[in-house]
Amino acid sequence: MSRDTDSLPALTINNYQLDVMKEFTYLGPTMTDNPSMDSEICRWIGRATLMLGWFSKRVWDKAKRT
Repeated sequence: MSRDTDSLPALTINNYQLDVMKEFTYLGPTMTDNPSMDSEICRWIGRATLMLGWFSKRVWDKAKRT
């Protein structure tokens, strides 16, 4: 991955050409080849939505029944 370059980087280790990636996840956050945080913010919103759904099913709905 590279930023602000005209050509893609080429890296070879033991005659194996490494792939150039547009984005990848490393220790939690998604690293991208552009400085925009849009994809990371969308990912956070998606995770928050999943957790809200989980809480709704597991916690809040059970509290309403009792």
